[in-house]
Amino acid sequence: MTRVEHGQSWVAKAISSDVPPGKRELALRIQQLCRHLTGESGAKKGILKPTQAQAAKRLGISETSLSRFLSGYSVPAMELLALIHASAREDAASDFPADITLADLRNLRDRANADHCDSCVTLRAELEQLARSREDGPQFPAADLGSADISAERTHQRSTVARLTQQLGTLEVQRDRLQQRCDHSEAEVDRLRAEIARLSSRLASMNPVRQQPQQVSQIRCRSPRRQGTGSGLPQPSGPPGTSPPRLAPSREAAGKAACCHSCITRCAR
Repeated sequence: MTRVEHGQSWVAKAISSDVPPGKRELALRIQQLCRHLTGESGAKKGILKPTQAQAAKRLGISETSLSRFLSGYSVPAMELLALIHASAREDAASDFPADITLADLRNLRDRANADHCDSCVTLRAELEQLARSREDGPQFPAADLGSADISAERTHQRSTVARLTQQLGTLEVQRDRLQQRCDHSEAEVDRLRAEIARLSSRLASMNPVRQQPQQVSQIRCRSPRRQGTGSGLPQPSGPPGTSPPRLAPSREAAGKAACCHSCITRCAR
């Protein structure tokens, strides 16, 4: 079993038991390639022991797509598989395993696609049946069939094989295009999520700056106005141009004033 270095545990994805053998073998080979990848984050490149997100950015695909390739749930397009191979080979330098070739990956991908597409499986079965019938030769004695009949039968089989092969190629091209569109869509979703997170973080950092003048304004509004006596208490106001009216003294204040007046009078005597 291949040892996975610390920091790259994401490479060794668990492959479900319901994944067909062809897709399983391709997924294991992709895992082997991804162990040699470096990563990218922002402007930084060549990150050793990258995370899954950094490795996905190195390949220019979404993290979700890379995870599905490693788990055997999706089969990458041949162009993307070649990119993974070239990137891993470039990053690994002299440590790249020589037994992993593009031809080997192409064969594994063909086997995985046979499990991946029901229509392709049906067409491949028909092709194999026709190939066996051609190898077995005519089912009727040669005496019963003339050379013209045998030639016509072979021509019919060849045309059938050509037609089915063309249909198979068309289906594979359509599947690859849909897979690429799916990869691009998932990459765009990841980009938008990252942009939303960046803008949200920026907005959160700007909120305290915006709230500070508002808080100062509220404090000023709550501060008492100092008018006239400087007591800090609100002073009654009258019409413009007139002095503020005097408040009637309270009983306690009047009593204190009378007491003081009495004391002053006695001292004067």
